[in-house]
Amino acid sequence: LGYRRGQLSISFPEGLEATEKAITSFDSIADAMDINARLLSPRLLSEYREIIEMQWLVYEHKEVNRKIGCLVLEPILQASGGMKFVDPVWQRALIDVAKKRNIPVIFDEATSGLHRLGVASCRELLQSDPDVACYGKSL
Repeated sequence: LGYRRGQLSISFPEGLEATEKAITSFDSIADAMDINARLLSPRLLSEYREIIEMQWLVYEHKEVNRKIGCLVLEPILQASGGMKFVDPVWQRALIDVAKKRNIPVIFDEATSGLHRLGVASCRELLQSDPDVACYGKSL
């Protein structure tokens, strides 16, 4: 999620693109982060889920007994990569897929938690509870 040619938009990895009907541009950061409004039009969420499910299967079937044990993510803001915002709908889809597979979800909120993004926990932004949340540096 970033500005390209003066427009706030979602960028996709090479080979992955949203359909034309999915909303991928926003007027403001508040619009991009408003998951309530964005989930009212679930097209992008369902596309993300399909992509994640496909990639998950490919990953686990590359080798015998290769399984994902948990999902650890920095919600909304990836600090280790240079303070990059991540599309909250992408992360919500990733969490949904993990929970569907009974995979524990862990939020690393060392950079984003405790009101750094305006809410006590990113669970409020993503509207999904993690199994574990870490706030180490924030405390």
